[in-house]
Amino acid sequence: MKCGLYGAVLCRHKDFEEGPGIQILGLAMHYPVKLASEEGRVDEMLAVRSRSQKEIMGAKSKSLHAEVMLVARCAREGIATDGSWLYCLQAPCWNCVKALMMAGVTRIIFQEPDEHPSFQRQREVVQAAGAEWHCMVPSRK
Repeated sequence: MKCGLYGAVLCRHKDFEEGPGIQILGLAMHYPVKLASEEGRVDEMLAVRSRSQKEIMGAKSKSLHAEVMLVARCAREGIATDGSWLYCLQAPCWNCVKALMMAGVTRIIFQEPDEHPSFQRQREVVQAAGAEWHCMVPSRK
C-alpha cells in the first residue's frame, strides 16, 4: 500500500434551492506516522508498505486513517457529522467504524470488495447502529 493514496470524503446529502446536492464536510488521506516526526521527509510518505495480517484484522495500525482524521477535523471545527455519508476506497477498519458510528455517519460507501472475514464485525456494528454499508465496485470500461 502506498501511504497517502487511500482517502475518504465525508459529506451530507441535502436539498438546496437549486435542487438536491452534496455538501462536502471534509476530505482526508491516510498518512504514515513518520510525517509527525521532526525530520518531515517526503520520501517516507511515499514509501510502499506491505499490509500485515494485524493491519487487516484491525490491530494497531501504523498510519493515521483518513476516516478518523475526518471525524477529528469536523469535531475541531464544530462541523456536525450526524447523518453524513462517507465515501472511501477501502472498507473502513474496525477502529474507524467505531469512530464513524459514534460520529453519527449513516452510510459508508467504498469501492474495493470487503470479502475478508475480518469485515464481518464491521458490517454487524454498522447494521446494529442503523447505518448502511455499501460496496460499489466501479465498472471496468
